[in-house]
Amino acid sequence: MMVTIEIAQSEDDIRGIKSLNVKNLPGAISIEEKLSQGFVTCPYTVEDLTEMNSPHPHIVAKDHNSNVVGYCLIMLNRHSEIMPVLQPMFELISELDVHGEAISNIKYFTMGQICVDKAHRSSGVFYRMYDYLRERMQASYDIVVTEISALNKRSLRAHEKQGFKVLQQYEAPDGHPWVVVYWDWR
Repeated sequence: MMVTIEIAQSEDDIRGIKSLNVKNLPGAISIEEKLSQGFVTCPYTVEDLTEMNSPHPHIVAKDHNSNVVGYCLIMLNRHSEIMPVLQPMFELISELDVHGEAISNIKYFTMGQICVDKAHRSSGVFYRMYDYLRERMQASYDIVVTEISALNKRSLRAHEKQGFKVLQQYEAPDGHPWVVVYWDWR
């Protein structure tokens, strides 16, 4: 199946991201599917996604019918208020060191989420979106940071294969275990 990777440019792209997001939240899939296929944690509204789409547009994967079949959300520090559940992550990241250097001294941004539709998993779309993200963002940033649920083994493996390294593991106030990872482009 032909899939193109591009930036989110329209309301249809944002609605496509939202639709794929909803389909992959823990309440929408079985426990077995969560364990084998992974899941996304945060439900975003169309308004959240639209606000986060500037100044750096999200990355989307589209099929031959222009349907969004994957997305890679860019979430700058200024977007941290959008998702209160992510506040512990933003606070933790701001205090971390990368290779002995305070992250606050490094040009970095945070990933909001990445997701690929079931029909397009294991086809390289995940890696193509991240490669395109790097191509678009590397001139402005040195590192991308994100957090992954420690229960999402598929996502942890895929991020490791892409080149992400573990920066920190922690437990959120609600008891959920998280792994903060980074991809150093320097």
